[in-house]
Amino acid sequence: MNWRPRKPPGDAADNYEAAAAADRDDARAQYDLAVFLSGEALTYINMLNPDLNVQGPEHAAYRQQAIGLLRRCLGIRAHLMTLNPTSLGWTSNEAYEQVLLGTLEQETAEAAAGLRLATTGITTLRELAASPDATPDILDNATSALLFVQPLRLRDPAWTLTAAQRLVSLTHRRRPDCLLTLAQAYHQAGRTDLAAATANEGLALLPATAARRSRLWKLLSTEAQRGAG
Repeated sequence: MNWRPRKPPGDAADNYEAAAAADRDDARAQYDLAVFLSGEALTYINMLNPDLNVQGPEHAAYRQQAIGLLRRCLGIRAHLMTLNPTSLGWTSNEAYEQVLLGTLEQETAEAAAGLRLATTGITTLRELAASPDATPDILDNATSALLFVQPLRLRDPAWTLTAAQRLVSLTHRRRPDCLLTLAQAYHQAGRTDLAAATANEGLALLPATAARRSRLWKLLSTEAQRGAG
């Protein structure tokens, strides 16, 4: 069964766009629009995930939709950084989206530029996550990016696993999404047994009424089943 996202309210995009257009230097409005665009891009990226959906001819269109949204988002992020250049959280968000966009662009005519962008984003995220004071959000961005990025030579399974373990420790093993990240990091490092155990730990934290078509449930279940096999 293919995963399909829930659609946001029809006027959500218009509201964010209007607020941001009213004042380009309204950091809150600009940030909210960037978050919205990034979330929409991630929806299309999830549609490309073979663990969530059967691959089909429509996926080229999904990729282009995600690319367009991320380019807009990064334009806003760049302006936000001029308003608050010392924000580590904003720097982390920008770097994460650079990795997403750069990876997607490598399957287009912009492959060379995409590789440079992805490399830049990974370098920034690793520097931010190396700090002993790195927040869960920074570690989440860094590990998610390292699990997604292409080409594979930009990945570092051992580093990603260590960062994912830090993330889960900081969130007290109470966030199923962080446990999914750790399970995927174990899988990437070749420890499918620990990936399955961690995924089952995450599944146990989901509400009993959790829809079995949710993205999180489906990805956790996939990791659990891989280890069981």
